[in-house]
Amino acid sequence: MRVIKVFNNNVILARTDSNQELVLMGKGIGFHKKIKDTVEESKIYKRFVLDETTNNSQLEQILEDVPMEELNTYRDILEIARKKLTIISLPNLFITLSDHLHYTIERYREGVVIGNPLLFEIKKFYTDEFEVGLQMAEVIKKELDVALPEDEVGFIALHLVNAEEKTGDMNTTIKGTQLVKSILSIISKFLEIEYDESTLNYQRLVTHLQFFVQRFLSNQKSEDGDEFLYSFVKDKYSESFRCMQRINEFLRNTYQRPMDLNEKIYLTIHIERIRE
Repeated sequence: MRVIKVFNNNVILARTDSNQELVLMGKGIGFHKKIKDTVEESKIYKRFVLDETTNNSQLEQILEDVPMEELNTYRDILEIARKKLTIISLPNLFITLSDHLHYTIERYREGVVIGNPLLFEIKKFYTDEFEVGLQMAEVIKKELDVALPEDEVGFIALHLVNAEEKTGDMNTTIKGTQLVKSILSIISKFLEIEYDESTLNYQRLVTHLQFFVQRFLSNQKSEDGDEFLYSFVKDKYSESFRCMQRINEFLRNTYQRPMDLNEKIYLTIHIERIRE
């Protein structure tokens, strides 16, 4: 394994004999090293493999700017995400989390706290990611002596949600969370109901909406809808169908496009289930 780049005494970029690139961390691993030098593998403390989606310029900036102590912690919490969630690109999550947390921790040490207006929705819609965020916050407290509040755990959870989705776009993730909230509010008001969040039908509705808003915001088109099934749910689930139409009107007014036929059918069915 050969050195490609030395970021500092403790972090290097290396390439294996099979042409695989890795970031290696370890005390003194980069000390007095030059390009093409052999890596002292006994000094490797942590490593992770880069992939074709990795933004190398951003990664290099992070490795140069963030202290070794923090990088070690962020690598530790990345392992929690890897074990608990389905992350599309671990290196990219390392980049975004390290960048976010480095400046967040600087702010908290200066007494600057930023509230999270989506905290309630994040805790409700992304329970797994929020739980992983709590575990990460525990590691940060133990290793960096910084106690992050729930608002910040919510921001971490959004980064995790973003890392699980193919869009890779934090703005889309935030918009999606807000859109799920809006649709749930429309359903609740139209049907004049209060949700029982412990029920399976509620969880199914939320899960459906999470995937629906991903498809809708990325403008994905489904296959041609079933006209017979559409007519069936319109007649059989008339109240739920009218509720769906209200949501469709909201989407048309807000995003200048309606749902397609299949989305209308499936949303009507999920609304009907919540009425049971």
